[in-house]
Amino acid sequence: MNPEAEALGFLEALFTPEPPGLIAITRKPAWGNPATFTNAAAVGYIIANPLDCYVRIGLIESKPPGRGTEEHTIAIPGVYVDIDVIGGPNNAGGVVKNGAPTLEAALALAHAVLEPTVTVRSGHGLQVFWLFEQPLTLADDQERASAKQLTQGWHARLQREASAHGVTSLDSCYSIDHLFRVPGTTNAKDKDEPVPVQLLDDGGPRYSIEQIREQIRPLEEWSTNGDRREHDQGSPSSERSDHAVLERAFADRNRGARIRSLYNGSSLDKPSRSEAAAALTWELAYFTQNPYQLARLLRGSRNERLRRPDEIERIIKKYAYERWANGEAYQWSDDVEPDEPNAEAGGSWLTGAPMDPAAEKPEPLPTLPGLPFLHAGASAMIVGPTGGGRSSLIEACLYDAARAGLPCLYLGHEVTESEFNARAASLAEIRGDALTDQLRAELARARYLDLTTTAARAWDEPTTWAEGVAQLYRVVVFDPLSAVESAVGLNFEQRNTEYIRFFDRIVQPVTARGVSVVLIDNVGHAEEAKNRAKGASAKSDRADLTFSCALVSDGLLVKAHKIRSVRAAFSRGQTWLFVKATQMIETQAADAGGFRPTKLMQKASIYIEMNPSEGIRAIRCGVGGKLDYVDKAVKCLVEEGFVEVRSYGQKRAHYSLKPFRELGETEPRTIAF
Repeated sequence: MNPEAEALGFLEALFTPEPPGLIAITRKPAWGNPATFTNAAAVGYIIANPLDCYVRIGLIESKPPGRGTEEHTIAIPGVYVDIDVIGGPNNAGGVVKNGAPTLEAALALAHAVLEPTVTVRSGHGLQVFWLFEQPLTLADDQERASAKQLTQGWHARLQREASAHGVTSLDSCYSIDHLFRVPGTTNAKDKDEPVPVQLLDDGGPRYSIEQIREQIRPLEEWSTNGDRREHDQGSPSSERSDHAVLERAFADRNRGARIRSLYNGSSLDKPSRSEAAAALTWELAYFTQNPYQLARLLRGSRNERLRRPDEIERIIKKYAYERWANGEAYQWSDDVEPDEPNAEAGGSWLTGAPMDPAAEKPEPLPTLPGLPFLHAGASAMIVGPTGGGRSSLIEACLYDAARAGLPCLYLGHEVTESEFNARAASLAEIRGDALTDQLRAELARARYLDLTTTAARAWDEPTTWAEGVAQLYRVVVFDPLSAVESAVGLNFEQRNTEYIRFFDRIVQPVTARGVSVVLIDNVGHAEEAKNRAKGASAKSDRADLTFSCALVSDGLLVKAHKIRSVRAAFSRGQTWLFVKATQMIETQAADAGGFRPTKLMQKASIYIEMNPSEGIRAIRCGVGGKLDYVDKAVKCLVEEGFVEVRSYGQKRAHYSLKPFRELGETEPRTIAF
């Protein structure tokens, strides 16, 4: 994205294309003389003055004397925070000592309560905005005071979450005339190393004012009808910080490792995240008897069930109150020594989870019925040429899975609902299954939805999507992936970041809930791209499992390429045959990968090492032998990580990553090419 587009996207996201007031732009050192604009025409001024350029968060009615104050603000776009990263330059010529330890920690805090609408990397930190559906107009001082109370409350809400993410403090940026850096400009706080201000995301959800207020209401409002517990004063842990409570819990000699694992999102011996959340609540309730502090600690954990305030309230009332009623409480004393590593030295966010061979069973994960290449909670990318039979393969899998009792969802685009049902009828006929009421009831577990409309709504309502899918299905199929990018207006072909946004918003929340997701995509056109998804490399990077499909005489051959988990029931190179005559899936022998021309692979490897950047024609001539076998040798070297192919216009150049030697040789030897 070019600087002009970044700045324009940012301003229109904040203030809409027709803002209800003037946009004020200012820059160092002329703080007291802002330029004002009625709309995004401000972009021209910004691009002409890119060094240390700022926008006033509050719209104004007319140009104020000097910089102006809060009383000149007539509208604000939402609530906001500014998160510095430790080690960056400060305004006094030194370095920031309080803030987020890393940019990743800052991003985690930004997403801790509600998903941001706009996220900006300011150069040395983050500017994060949760925007209203429309800018909030302010007619008088009372409304301005109410608006500031809202922004101040949101700042306090994020500050409550900060310690759980290792963030020591937030900038006090809740004034309604605060200045923020504009994406597309340059941050020159460090004059020797100026850095760009970048728009990371401007496509997040917008919120009503009530949704924001709901998040900043005191946690005490939970407890009504006599359930309220006044533990803020006088409890053994009332003077302990959230950080101290977590450190002591993690350092406990008997339960610390278990608590740390539960806090970091592991389910341990619990069959579901709900039960793991209950176990974590029970454990932490021993170390704090303050329900509001306990709520903050649970909110900071990595358990997906502990994201909604109503769920945290329910689980505290059910489990923590029971433990407190039994009088179980940790006896605090300052002379207790924590286990190694010393949490006091580095902070609990640095101590990490201990290696524990008893935490996870080493047995292979069971594959799903009907889908022998998939296990629960995995994301799989299946690629192949257009018209190669991938959709038929998947429908046969869903047919068998549904008959085995597995509820499945097929999101189709090219395969319509009528075609989906016609293929089911064809499968029943080929399999010899009588069309009885029992068969229809079994197959009703496999459902069809239009991919385009469903993906668009899931993008707008990601939480509803993830929770609904987890309640209804065990497998979800997107066929094809290209229809998703059209539905949500993203570009998966060229932009890794946009595919990652889709995956993290739509796929990952579903797999985190134990549902398997299958993504069907086309392959690239180049010879070395026949086994991977077309376009962005993130498609393969983010998936837990990747497979390629190839037509053979008996049907469709499916081959495993990437296997993320060491507990998978199969390994790289495993193949399955979707038999054309029977429409059944047969597991092939593990070594069914076919012929590997190892002697030619060695010759090709040595040639590429000695002649980097050569194209396939030059390699064929240099290595000699049957062209098909040379091509096969080069393809094997690429697939197995010995050779990398880089594109320069029309040329596809080959570079050695590591030598391939059939007989264990380590140095290139002289070969007559």
